[in-house]
Amino acid sequence: MPQIKKLNFDAESLDLRAAQSEDAPDLVAFEMVAYSGGPLRVNGYPSPVVIDLSGVTIKGSAEDNKLPITLDHKDSQRVGHAESVRVNGNSIVLSGVTSAESPSRAEVLKSHRNGFRWQGSIEGHTKGREFVKRGRTVRVNGRTFEGPVIVARKFTLRAVSFVSAGGDEDNVVRLAASNGEGSMDPKYVAWLGDLGLTEEDSNDRLKAKFAAETAEDKKPATKVVENESNEDDLKATVRKIHAEEQEAARKRRIEELEKELAIEAACNGDRVLLAAALKEGWSLEKTQLEAYRKERESSTPAIHVYDKDNDVGGKVIEAALCKANHLDPEKCGYSEKEIDLADRYISSSYGLVALMHDCIKAAGMYAPAGVVDNEFIRTAYKANAKLNAAKDESRHLQADSGFSTISLTGILSNLANKALLSSYQNVDGVVRTISSTRSVNDFKQVSMYRLTGLGDLLTLGPDGEIKHTEPGEQTYTNQIDTYARMMAMTRQMQINDDLDAFLQIPRMFGRAAARTEEKLGWDAILTAIAGGTFFSAGNGNLVTGSPVFGNDGLTEAKKLFREATVTIAEGTTEFIMTQGRYLVVPPALEDLGMRHMSDRDLMVVDRDTAATASTVTSRKNPHVNAFQLLSSPYFGAAYTVGAGGDDAHWMVVADPMDVPFLEFAQLRGQSQPVFESAEADFNVLGIQWRIYRDFGWAVQDPHGAVYSDGVA
Repeated sequence: MPQIKKLNFDAESLDLRAAQSEDAPDLVAFEMVAYSGGPLRVNGYPSPVVIDLSGVTIKGSAEDNKLPITLDHKDSQRVGHAESVRVNGNSIVLSGVTSAESPSRAEVLKSHRNGFRWQGSIEGHTKGREFVKRGRTVRVNGRTFEGPVIVARKFTLRAVSFVSAGGDEDNVVRLAASNGEGSMDPKYVAWLGDLGLTEEDSNDRLKAKFAAETAEDKKPATKVVENESNEDDLKATVRKIHAEEQEAARKRRIEELEKELAIEAACNGDRVLLAAALKEGWSLEKTQLEAYRKERESSTPAIHVYDKDNDVGGKVIEAALCKANHLDPEKCGYSEKEIDLADRYISSSYGLVALMHDCIKAAGMYAPAGVVDNEFIRTAYKANAKLNAAKDESRHLQADSGFSTISLTGILSNLANKALLSSYQNVDGVVRTISSTRSVNDFKQVSMYRLTGLGDLLTLGPDGEIKHTEPGEQTYTNQIDTYARMMAMTRQMQINDDLDAFLQIPRMFGRAAARTEEKLGWDAILTAIAGGTFFSAGNGNLVTGSPVFGNDGLTEAKKLFREATVTIAEGTTEFIMTQGRYLVVPPALEDLGMRHMSDRDLMVVDRDTAATASTVTSRKNPHVNAFQLLSSPYFGAAYTVGAGGDDAHWMVVADPMDVPFLEFAQLRGQSQPVFESAEADFNVLGIQWRIYRDFGWAVQDPHGAVYSDGVA
């Protein structure tokens, strides 16, 4: 019995830890981790392959049930055999000996002695392949893998090879069996070698060509054999045939794999159905139909089943979609119970396509799983129309899967409305803060009458009679108009399952609506400023003595508010007794305004009468916290539309609840933009929405603001 020396291999590093000297016996033992449970890159497969070690079986040779060990996955290049193979929860480990008398065995041992580090690679047959889509995960071999990945649930280990580059992830491992199991005719192998081909390249057409040539060789020769030129042509023809065969085989493998993956997706995780489909060779259409029948027979309710205690319906789906798209469901008005049900029953990956599928199921209709195309989109909208029509008759539609409160357009409209409102409210506007709000009933110009006040209370006479008086009044006008835009959910958004891209549109519309209100409000203010009559000395609301923004100008603005008067019913004037609340400045004066509102001491530059010298002194600031500072770019010189803004002017505004100088009118109390779904045009494969806002701006009481042009 020859002495055996031990060599250790690992599939990732495959470091040979013991070597054999020149005078040692030839028989050498080895160990290797042939597979460590990770993803493999396999020729012909579009995604990495993970072999489920719980489904591995071992196929030995017919004679002694010992696993063959080869070189580079070629049966003719024998190295030895495995004495034992151990499959545990996370790897395949084997030990064996280099028992073959072959040049391949000598190459392995000699290369090892020279310092070459071999790696191991497995070879076998797969069954029960499971495709895991992108965005999903699967746990195999005690590890978690992210899709896309293919899991081979059944694997028959046929052989293990020494290779130059193998192992997980970056190494190519051949999973298919080689061409045939018997040995080839040595003359045929030599003939392939003359053409620059190997046994791996063999196919039926090449074998037929070889057979035809050898048959010709057996006939009596009547002339000189083919010259060198004819031999080159023959080689070129054979290579062309080989390339065509290889390309056709590659296309067939891809087509078969695509079909199997589509069938696996249609089975939706049903292993029994998948096994039947693959065993009996079902078409994709038949598999989809059988999956639908089985789903209907099981009568398993969808996530929108209604019961009085746990209504996992439209509101719960909306709450889940809010969370998935960075909207706070609690702030969006959903109850604690709805949020809890969303967390418990709806996956965080639930998206647009899943919602469309549930809408189809709720309407008792069918669409194949895993297929998102034009027909699927049309089916979803037909189901939505059916659900909406039924809801006109009843609040709940009893479909095959239970009571449904789901509506595709309803849920998407509500979700888009939440996104729109969130962006609308987050715009940092100014004009709504300094204006009053009024509700009107139509689009005609309306006149408003503002009471200006009463005279003083009078002493009660001896007879106890209280004298009557009528308040004075002023008349103002306002008129609203409609501002609107349309949007659509495109076909690409639906096929890509991209709800986030869709919600970006109402977010932008919400901001656009708030910006439109802000801009038109400032247009009304700037037009009044440019007109020269609203802010005037006659109205007592124009700073003239110290118009430049600073201590003196603010003091004069305070004085104008304090001394403002109004004519009352008796024909006399009385002080209004109001004061400024907001200091409004363009961005160019914002920092200076902040100092005047916060610094208790101000540095003041005093110049002599000849303006040849100046002194800097510190003075107490009388305006600390006197007003709330507001600033808008529409008030500055950067805004050039219409009357335009300015970087020097400023104004002080009273509380609009007391004396409003600006009024915002809206239709019938609608306090935010209206967002509605609409029927799509025939040429639009999707859903359309419209957003509109009915509002108007107008300046009102001149006593509600004091203005300065800021020019000395």
